[in-house]
Amino acid sequence: MSDQANEKILWQVMDIVGANTTLTNYEAMTFSLQLLGWAKVSQAGELKAAHKIQATNYTNPNWIENVWAELAKQSDILKLAYANWKMPAHLTPSTIGAAIDLCVRLAETGMLDKFDPSDCVSQITGREAGQYSLPPELADVMICLARIKPGSSVYTPWDNSIQLAARAAKMGAETYIETMRDATLPALVSMFIGGKIDIVHGDPICEPSAVEGGKLRQFDNCLAFPPIGVRYSPYIADRDLYERFKEKTNSGTVLAVRHILAQTRGRAVIAIPHSFLFSPGADRNIREELLKRGLLESVIAMPSGLFAHTNISFALLVLNMSKPQKKIRFVNAEDERFREPISKARAKLKDMEGIAARAAATLTDDLVVEATTKEIFDNDTTMQVNRYVVPKSILKTERLLTSSQTQQLGDIVKILRPMPTTAHPGAVKAWEVGAADLPEFAYIAKPAKEVGIDPATAQRNNHQFLQPLDIILIIKGSVGKVGIIPNDIPSSGEGGWVVGQSAVILRVTRPDLIDPKTLIVYLRSPLGRELLERISVKGATIPLIQQRELQRLQIIIPTKKESAFIGNIIDEQSKIQQEIEQLRTRQVELTRKVWSLD
Repeated sequence: MSDQANEKILWQVMDIVGANTTLTNYEAMTFSLQLLGWAKVSQAGELKAAHKIQATNYTNPNWIENVWAELAKQSDILKLAYANWKMPAHLTPSTIGAAIDLCVRLAETGMLDKFDPSDCVSQITGREAGQYSLPPELADVMICLARIKPGSSVYTPWDNSIQLAARAAKMGAETYIETMRDATLPALVSMFIGGKIDIVHGDPICEPSAVEGGKLRQFDNCLAFPPIGVRYSPYIADRDLYERFKEKTNSGTVLAVRHILAQTRGRAVIAIPHSFLFSPGADRNIREELLKRGLLESVIAMPSGLFAHTNISFALLVLNMSKPQKKIRFVNAEDERFREPISKARAKLKDMEGIAARAAATLTDDLVVEATTKEIFDNDTTMQVNRYVVPKSILKTERLLTSSQTQQLGDIVKILRPMPTTAHPGAVKAWEVGAADLPEFAYIAKPAKEVGIDPATAQRNNHQFLQPLDIILIIKGSVGKVGIIPNDIPSSGEGGWVVGQSAVILRVTRPDLIDPKTLIVYLRSPLGRELLERISVKGATIPLIQQRELQRLQIIIPTKKESAFIGNIIDEQSKIQQEIEQLRTRQVELTRKVWSLD
């Protein structure tokens, strides 16, 4: 049955249940699934006559409560689906009767035989169904990457909407779900899926439930999309009974990866935020261990905009605990070939088979690159896919850099951070240069924003006031924007210029190698923009450039003859800009000569 048909069935019941009530979509959907599940097991002959659903125009709510209390005694799944249930408010007997009548007809006509609500529940209720209910295409690609075999055991922690477990169960696997939300929804969905699905309510990090003989149970496969941004007590490692956590950290992502390593003996597919691929500290420690133990099989950068209620950027890690890996495959699934736009911000994943084939080494092209463990260690254990899967434009850049004399940016400039500002009445008044003040060409004009600097801070950090020909680089937000300070700016102190909080100052210290005018032309050039784009971290909540990466930025050092020519470009651009402004002023003056209201 198609996803559209599944959704139509569920909506038909929900339209009756939700009419003229204050029920949320989640509440109406849950009650509708309870009715549909009741109809399905009744039609299958699994219930006593007194407990079967009965078509009627009027249904006593108390009778339903009593019957469902009896259903809850018959199996673990029915207990999760119907125990401790209370009739939703504002539902009249006639409304319930109409919904039951529809469910009975759907069961009798065979419409529930292949009904599968595992995807449509998340599409209908969105975030209410559980944090990051998965787009069906994403669940499909995770299943493909896991390579599940019939009869294998599959662990799906945090599978709140049972999308991963349902797919694994259809493949003949025995699945185990740990959900931090109410287990009612997964239990109801499992009634229509069949197969062996165990469902447990709890936190996999704090209270793992898959324990046998005092040890954590190990599964053949694990599929997980752990909640992003969740923080735990830093003391959780000390209190853990199973010695899972080597790092003292509150990062939910690090703890989730550690937990999955402890409960998986085969292949695991884990969704992680992009920051995990490059961040220091605990993130770096676990990346190093994955590399040293040969557990990492592939890293797949996924497109943004896949979720309806968040624009998080994430990647998939494929781990293989049964066979050490000598090479890691990096797959760029952010490419437009895998992204079908739905709106300006949202997209649908496509060509899931192509993603899985590239990760499995059955397809090789410009979107996948293999790297050795040594190469990744040499790259500071960074696992960002765009560091390995390099577009053709960057290959041209590399050839240009290789054939030229270069210096790292940190060797030719001093990088100065902004001074903190204050609203204190006695503050030193200054003018702040921000991203909006940086023109595409020419010099920076006088900024419009006035800020205050603590007098002691201003005196102590006098060198952090902007000086002639300082270069401003935005490293947070509108990353990569650059501008150059003109010669005629106020001196340091009261009325001086300072750099905004999202930027840094690049002050040339080796004018014998490159002068500021040449450097600004370089950074604004297609080559410079390409290099800045390459070191920017776009997967973070706010795009940023890390200072250690900025220090390493390769700068081509021109000859003295070339430098003299390049240095004149900024002055020529400034003259052109002045002419443009004069022409714009002339345009306005001409417009005001006729039909003026002044």
